[in-house]
Amino acid sequence: AALLRDVRRDLHETDPEGVMVGEGFTDLAASYCDAFWNWNQLDHPEVVRYSVPWMRFSCEIDALEYGEANLCFVHGILLDLKIEGGVGILSDFPAFQAHLRSLSGLKEALGDTLACGDFEDEDGIRLAGDGAVIAKIHIHHSAGCGAVLFANQADRPATAGLELLFPAADIERLSFSGGRTHASPRESLRLGPWEVGALAFRITEREPVEWK
Repeated sequence: AALLRDVRRDLHETDPEGVMVGEGFTDLAASYCDAFWNWNQLDHPEVVRYSVPWMRFSCEIDALEYGEANLCFVHGILLDLKIEGGVGILSDFPAFQAHLRSLSGLKEALGDTLACGDFEDEDGIRLAGDGAVIAKIHIHHSAGCGAVLFANQADRPATAGLELLFPAADIERLSFSGGRTHASPRESLRLGPWEVGALAFRITEREPVEWK
């Protein structure tokens, strides 16, 4: 712990905006590092993200891994692109490249809600469907806003019902194509293969999660 503390102090003395990135992570290292590089973190990712929501880490993604890329996005996990094991280039896979560009557009549109919000898994939402669609909520408590990220994890069209179980205002639906439309606390989702979207909202009454 002393070493990590000293390294972080020396880093910020040299560059106040510097960041520390570790390989792999532990509870101890997460107290000092800003992000982590991992090979694979998609086995029950909600457990780690829910337990230490401030910790940012990556997962290795190869070309055409649409489902894995979607899982990373809805859980707020960074993408570590290793195209064909690191010897390929993304432009050789234009459809997958377009998919990642759309994910990037959604991330940019959500801004600090996703970048600074806490991952709260499925607290406060209800999702009904055949299991192809997943949804996760992120809450930026200090800014009073949040977003539910949802994704179709199948290579076929899928439908689901999504409901916010707490009061919210200014609800908007952000589409994979970059559009924004007014939305309601209950939305019917009709998604194309691997399609991703989000509901962004302002919180009017919701208590933060109590960590025990």
